[in-house]
Amino acid sequence: MENKTPLRIMLGLVVISLIVIFSYSSIIKRVGGAEANYNRGVTSYNSGQYNQALDYFERAIEQAPDYEEAYFHRALTFFRLGDYESSIDDFSTVIEYDPNHTNAYLLKGDVYQEIGAYDAALQNYNTVIEMSPRTIGAFISRGSVYIALENFDQAEDDFLSALEINNRQPEIYYGLGLVYINQSRYEEAEEYFLLAMAIDPQYANSYLGLAELYLKQGNDDLDLDQVIEYLDTYISLSGGAASPTAIDIYEGLRALQPVN
Repeated sequence: MENKTPLRIMLGLVVISLIVIFSYSSIIKRVGGAEANYNRGVTSYNSGQYNQALDYFERAIEQAPDYEEAYFHRALTFFRLGDYESSIDDFSTVIEYDPNHTNAYLLKGDVYQEIGAYDAALQNYNTVIEMSPRTIGAFISRGSVYIALENFDQAEDDFLSALEINNRQPEIYYGLGLVYINQSRYEEAEEYFLLAMAIDPQYANSYLGLAELYLKQGNDDLDLDQVIEYLDTYISLSGGAASPTAIDIYEGLRALQPVN
């Protein structure tokens, strides 16, 4: 009797091979399409077209539901669009995929800081610092939260820790300047705002800090024209937008203007 086992095995292998080929082709098509949409999303995001970027990232995630970096960039996009809850959700998804994704913790903390959820922000910044003690952004952001909470000693410690990591970032000097304004250490505040300006003359907040400082000192030698010049420079470097702090300073200047 003829043994047909080899033929059955051969036919079985052919069927398995076809299944593998079609499955592999499907995966390549799915993942390849997701990557293309992801790349288009990044391009749109970098050019400030956030709604378009969001559409591309959502397509990428639909095609590849485990696409970690698509979730990460969609979280960034949601933040830019002011959808903070969705941004937090996406950063949380990234962390589920990669519990060591320090940038996801850091930026999730920034979203919490933006909405005034300071305890949650601190929790995320603390996690980053525990995981990666030389992540300078975590110290700067945590220092900013401590300023908002009026915990100026801890804020100073964080900015000084950041300074030990990198002494060429103007944000650190600006943060220390804010600490020293609130502690009435005006000479030190001026020194650090000027250092921020020297490191990067295009860093807008250094001009805002100096304007706030000079107005807050309120001495008889106050040069109103100089304060206005700093404010105008700040607004120019910020793209024409006045922050709440700048508006408060303008209101303070108006109160000092002599009445004719």
